[in-house]
Amino acid sequence: MQSENLENRIELHRYEIAIKDILKFGYFKKEAITYKLDEDYLSIFLHTIFSEGKVIKGENKSLSFFDELAFLLYVKICPQEHCVCIACFKEYFPCLIYKFVKKNKIIYPYHWNVHQKADTVTKRDFLKRNEYEISKLFSKDCIRLSPNKSI
Repeated sequence: MQSENLENRIELHRYEIAIKDILKFGYFKKEAITYKLDEDYLSIFLHTIFSEGKVIKGENKSLSFFDELAFLLYVKICPQEHCVCIACFKEYFPCLIYKFVKKNKIIYPYHWNVHQKADTVTKRDFLKRNEYEISKLFSKDCIRLSPNKSI
């Protein structure tokens, strides 16, 4: 379990370094190959940088761009107790982000501790800011609600 966590953190760190290098040098394909990264995921997160309002922090935003990137990749890559569709991601977001910031010692609003989850304003702002990435990373089809799912 601990080695899996380390591997995921290394994976996220590779994305962060690659994005910084792409912004600095401008070579997308080269950085994707150099860091052995999925070009689709990398392009999704690069799109984020240039989308309106992403680089400028909102009033209620406590996570940096790279924290948000790490969180989205964490939810996508790491095994979860729910399916990884858009509906489940939105439903479980407040608890997932709370666990993520606690685990990674990221500063977050103190009032999250009351219910041990993020508030609705944070959820709304995060989902609005990352709408494009979420639509590309997560499936539209929910396994949990699928009529063919065997119990």
